[in-house]
Amino acid sequence: RWLWDLQESDWAALPGGTFAKPKETFARTDEAQALLDPEEDGVCEWAAHSPDVARALGFKVEIPAERILQRLRVARLKEHPLTTQRAAAYYEHLSRDEQSSTIVQKAFQEGLIYVPSRSCNWWRPEECLRREHSSIFGDLCGYLGAYGSADRLWERLGINSDPDLDYLSRFWLRVSNSKELKGRDLVRGLSATYILAERLIDGLGLVGKTVPVLADGEWHNSSEVFVTEH
Repeated sequence: RWLWDLQESDWAALPGGTFAKPKETFARTDEAQALLDPEEDGVCEWAAHSPDVARALGFKVEIPAERILQRLRVARLKEHPLTTQRAAAYYEHLSRDEQSSTIVQKAFQEGLIYVPSRSCNWWRPEECLRREHSSIFGDLCGYLGAYGSADRLWERLGINSDPDLDYLSRFWLRVSNSKELKGRDLVRGLSATYILAERLIDGLGLVGKTVPVLADGEWHNSSEVFVTEH
């Protein structure tokens, strides 16, 4: 009876001086402090030294994937300050939660990968690579080297370490549809991607693949473009 009274009474202290039932409150574990916002997520003010005891008292101990996704959405939509260290903790947590894989894959299409750069801070999985290739793509790609501890998440999201022809096709289509990306710097940057594509096509023995190509300051289908020797 006493345990039930504890679980159903408003005695768990929250930030701001209010109290709530344990079942409405996250235990203040090391993981909760690393991943949650004490006020917005309702984290108890008192430290939980034993997750098992906190769980027995009715506190929420496990942090669901939906809660982490919401923290990422808040950071993205409000341009809320986010460090790569905090983002790494989010992604590592999601990488361990394989049961929520479908929910996570759908949510990440909103652009929840945080890789700050001059061109963009938030990326979708198809815009990222797990290894850095800035000599080819510059800052037009999200490089996930800072998040190596979340490799299982990146694998489930289908993010490769190195670019292949499918990635290059998506990259060209993305930059061709962007009004902000233009000028000589873009032309120089695209040259490296064309060289990579030629090498990949030679290696695979492929011909006839059609992609967007920048020529004479305009985007064309590659089948409409002539190649000149310099």
